[in-house]
Amino acid sequence: MRGTRKLILTTPFMIACLSAQTYIAVLPLSNLGVSSHEAAALTDRLRSELFSTGRFRVLERNLMQQILREQDFQLTGCTTDECAVQVGQLLGVQQMVGGSISLVGETFTTSIRLIDVETGEIVKVATYDYKGPIDELLSRGMGIIAANMAFESELMGKIPEKGSFLLVSSNPQGAKVFIDGTQKGNAPANLPVKGAGEYTVRVSISGYEEWVQKVMVGEDETVFVNAILAEEKGGGFNVRKHGPLVLGGGSALAAALFRIKANQFYDEAKSAQDLDSWHQANANTERYDQLCYTMAGVSTLAFGYSLYQYIMEKRGKTLGFRSHTGENRLTSLPNQREEEKRPVMGGK
Repeated sequence: MRGTRKLILTTPFMIACLSAQTYIAVLPLSNLGVSSHEAAALTDRLRSELFSTGRFRVLERNLMQQILREQDFQLTGCTTDECAVQVGQLLGVQQMVGGSISLVGETFTTSIRLIDVETGEIVKVATYDYKGPIDELLSRGMGIIAANMAFESELMGKIPEKGSFLLVSSNPQGAKVFIDGTQKGNAPANLPVKGAGEYTVRVSISGYEEWVQKVMVGEDETVFVNAILAEEKGGGFNVRKHGPLVLGGGSALAAALFRIKANQFYDEAKSAQDLDSWHQANANTERYDQLCYTMAGVSTLAFGYSLYQYIMEKRGKTLGFRSHTGENRLTSLPNQREEEKRPVMGGK
């Protein structure tokens, strides 16, 4: 069968392209006017928030330090993009996150950049200014920065200086967002609310359990809400989970039928008695060959996606992903593990 070998060889590439996550590592934030302990806590929180967006696979801090120790590489003074690229190459990640936190007067200024390890180019820059106690920057500002790094600015919208907003993202993306029972859009989205107060945020998407949480929003404050949804339990048909399997099976059956039909026309061509019949049979053979290859490609892609879903589901269970239904406040930051994610953050 012509084309079968090529299809099999391209299958790993198809599966690899299905993953939307980027493998990153986070450098310690350089600090000016902020203590080293506070800078370390902010770095750990940023690492956690980037992970919880669902857009990144984040190299755990202790593993990062272990790899660099084995390479006899010191992070002290590593503040340039060139150094970040060098560290990224040693760690084997796709992109590096670096930046700084400074205190100017009474205002904390945070500047974060995302750097592509292969090209050395700055992929994205996020800045965030906050006037107030540093613990508010820790618990809210890092979530805003992570959202800006993870999602396209045209989707998230610019965060205004005035007004109260809920910045909602979901994993998986595209879930419907309801605020106090009214649908406001699809995640990710930056949604205005009436003012300071408590709001009930409900996030739902087919095939996943509904995510509900009460969120406090202050005056002229933007609060980041990251909803990590759990798959529905039970044996019912799930479009997201079972649809690719059905599509893959149907496409494989269609490919087999088209192959049989192509072989029939090929036999007709071999036994043709005149030139016109031979040309017609050859044309039909070629047409059904192409249909066979197309259906085989669709089947491979569908089964590849099912395999990807299965692997990610198993990985998610290992990491302890779950649907959050209550406020999960973080109490110990510097030694926080990657699994311990706080779903609600925000800042003015």
